[in-house]
Amino acid sequence: MSEEFLPLVSRKYATFTIHECDSTDSVAWDAFANEHGASYCHRFLWKEVFERAYGLKTYYLAFSRDEVWIGILPIVVMPSFFGISRRAISLPYCNYGGLISKNNALDAVLKSMAIKSRVWK
Repeated sequence: MSEEFLPLVSRKYATFTIHECDSTDSVAWDAFANEHGASYCHRFLWKEVFERAYGLKTYYLAFSRDEVWIGILPIVVMPSFFGISRRAISLPYCNYGGLISKNNALDAVLKSMAIKSRVWK
């Protein structure tokens, strides 16, 4: 079976791994966010807010190298609305969002990995 049709739980790309986080990862997620200067908007509790309050599908992605987290990216799938097609957004309705990484030099690589994972398609 082709990798693009496998569910995203953990996929390897070169020396990096993308992991779709669930509630068991919430402590590690918040610790990483706090350690790297993320805003309150990046806290893991927002995942439940988007899912329960708004009924939206979320994908909270952690990027790692050698089992050490190097980045996080919260993604929320927004449904089609008034002719605008379905799309993935990092933290809609929040003041801050986007990728948080250990090294800004990795940002483009990690964003590209997230797009190639096709997790929200």
